[in-house]
Amino acid sequence: MEWRLDHSDGVEIAGTDSLIPQYLNGISVVPVGRGSLLYVYTNWSRGGSGSRHYYQFFTAVSGRLMLLKTFEHERMERGYLCLTGHRIYDATLVKRRGAKNGNAYLYACFLDVTELTYDGQRILAVRSERVEERIGNRFLEESYRNMSLRSILRRGGHFLPLQ
Repeated sequence: MEWRLDHSDGVEIAGTDSLIPQYLNGISVVPVGRGSLLYVYTNWSRGGSGSRHYYQFFTAVSGRLMLLKTFEHERMERGYLCLTGHRIYDATLVKRRGAKNGNAYLYACFLDVTELTYDGQRILAVRSERVEERIGNRFLEESYRNMSLRSILRRGGHFLPLQ
């Protein structure tokens, strides 16, 4: 796909209307499914732990950019989205309280990973799977901070990309 856009074309980048500084981390054209999409990665930051990461996918329709999908993750979850094998993988952390064990409860956590593709018009979910399931105490959720979904997928044995 060739990207020819005129000077009047504009893009509304995800985020809030506040005065928090916004940073452009990257723009690229990436192959996904049956085509190529414009990928825009930005983040809003108040400094410290107050940041949000936005991953947006656009396509060109009649010479204009059209937003297909936006993914949003907090600072400690910025590695929960990755592009590999012409697919988009997005994860959500799920935490559940389980049975009581003495004076405390056991907790179960896992990443709910969704594989998405582009069919030429829309970004569609292909399948979903749990990965990195663990059981532990109430602080278990902290072990999922800054996890890299790309590293998990490369290790294999879990959510293997479709060919």
